[in-house]
Amino acid sequence: MKVLIDFFSKLEKESWSGEVDVTSSQGHATIVIKEGQFLMAHRPLDRIIERFEKIPWMKMPPRERLQHFKSWEGLLSEVIASNQESYLRMIQHVKLDRLELFYRIFFWTNVEMTPRAYDVQMPDPTTYGFLSLKRISNLLKEAKRRLEEWPKIQEKIGSSRRIFISQVQLPPQSLKEMDEIDRSIEEFKDKTTSSLSLRSLPYTLEQMEILKLCDGRNSVQDIIRASVDGEFLTLRRMVDLWRSGAIRPKDDEIADTAFKVSWPMFRFRDFIWATSIAGIAFSLALLTKNSVPQTVDRPHAWEVTQMHQALNLYRKSHGSYPLSLTEVAKSKVVTSPMRWDVFRYALIQPQIYELREKSGP
Repeated sequence: MKVLIDFFSKLEKESWSGEVDVTSSQGHATIVIKEGQFLMAHRPLDRIIERFEKIPWMKMPPRERLQHFKSWEGLLSEVIASNQESYLRMIQHVKLDRLELFYRIFFWTNVEMTPRAYDVQMPDPTTYGFLSLKRISNLLKEAKRRLEEWPKIQEKIGSSRRIFISQVQLPPQSLKEMDEIDRSIEEFKDKTTSSLSLRSLPYTLEQMEILKLCDGRNSVQDIIRASVDGEFLTLRRMVDLWRSGAIRPKDDEIADTAFKVSWPMFRFRDFIWATSIAGIAFSLALLTKNSVPQTVDRPHAWEVTQMHQALNLYRKSHGSYPLSLTEVAKSKVVTSPMRWDVFRYALIQPQIYELREKSGP
């Protein structure tokens, strides 16, 4: 990452103009720089066509016609002309995609850069007025923040099999689309302060797409595959919507009924203490059997320790704690018999769970 940051910082300082070809095993991109400022980032033309064709709402000219274009400007002009009814949506996608591609190269490995200096002309303002120049130093700050934020997002979301449910009624499709891209880049506001609450409708178009997909059936992986904006931005939006209360994990239905007190890890002396009073407890149970409604047997201290160990083994094997104890029981991490029915378990976050005794008749 440092090599990329130093390289683009130097181009900004020297007010350099030209194109930079960035190649890696993860992809290929061309970055267009004008007088030390970012103008555009695009993929090879055939990849641009492939991505456009995967977007359901986008109308595409015949492929044989697009294959004649030799520059991204000409290709983009043709596609925009074919999407006049969805002009705002098309422009918003292009503005966002150029920035996302620039940020993505900082996650690539073994990157090679080939600069080609020349006099970059600004695109025709009547057609590309939305492609404003961006300060490279600002974009580099965002790239650094994303690299720091990515592990936190992964931990927050947890398993790619997790399912989320929308908690809001979406506004009508006719409402004006909101564009927060340029503002977020220029001002660098914290994402937690710019996320929309339940009362600040309408949502951005991208947020509404995620809300639609959070239908209680699609997993996180399904949502990523359905999005054209990539894994990072999709998961960041999901975290923002989760923080604002617009979506919640389906497994929260289990956590909602659990107490907010978890079982502590038992030490060896706790085990000795528990076994020493086991006889007394058993005698008291016999005396009160006829006067107190019968309940599920309480787990012993050693059983609690055994259950914590099983949950930790499951996390090491699967990357996160299970949604239920049934998943642990069916896995291969447990080799000895265990009493699953004496515990109540709830997954609060991917790395936080609650375990307590099951009580009641």
